[in-house]
Amino acid sequence: MTPGYGGVDIPGLTFERHLGAGAFADVLLFQQEFPRRRVAVKVMREAVTDPRTQASFESEANLLATVSTHPSIVTVYHAAITTTGRPYLVMEYCSRPGLAERIRDRPLSVPEMLQTMIRLSGAVETAHRHGILHRDLKPANVLTTDYGWPALGDFGISVVAGHPTNSGGAMSLPWAAPEVVAGHPFESTADVYGLAATAYTLLAGASPFELTGARDVPALMSHIMSTSAPRIPRDDVPEAVQQLLAIALAKHPTERPQSA
Repeated sequence: MTPGYGGVDIPGLTFERHLGAGAFADVLLFQQEFPRRRVAVKVMREAVTDPRTQASFESEANLLATVSTHPSIVTVYHAAITTTGRPYLVMEYCSRPGLAERIRDRPLSVPEMLQTMIRLSGAVETAHRHGILHRDLKPANVLTTDYGWPALGDFGISVVAGHPTNSGGAMSLPWAAPEVVAGHPFESTADVYGLAATAYTLLAGASPFELTGARDVPALMSHIMSTSAPRIPRDDVPEAVQQLLAIALAKHPTERPQSA
């Protein structure tokens, strides 16, 4: 399956197959000729012609390359713009099942969750210290490297902290902080909330505010903004973990931990 806008021609890479799609971009699997390896390429669907937008892409790509040296962030190898004007990132290909796939079979044990979330929290803190907000933390955006480490990906809708566009936009409702859902400006504490919502999902097998069988988006938004997250229905989850997640899922950003 090739993208709807046709093939993507990148020198030195041979297209293999389509891996997935997000709100604004497709992720494609390529074989790199030299050094020979498989790589994941994230390519924007829309062409970019405005010089200011191109400069913004280059600036963000440089930032992502800096933080991608963290062992729990997907490595960025290269960034450029195709001859048809579509920005793309060449990234590490993580072939193992990601977190969303893993919890389809069973929730994680408490030790597994803690090991995973400690690594992810370090990744998010690293991004924050470089001024990058992820804004879409959820199990589906945590891949698994070939060596079994969690790797945070999909910075495609990330924003630079303090940038005027850091409100609204694309989001994954069940894991989004109330201020993001409401379309208000947000800071790094929105990512802290996303980390907590992800940890909760790994243990409970469902997001904190999931409405079983419901497709009513306004109802889900209201639920997120007005209802406290229930306790995780497991006897093996320590009270300290239950309390930490409850605090990190607080409705108001100032009531959460202030760093990842």
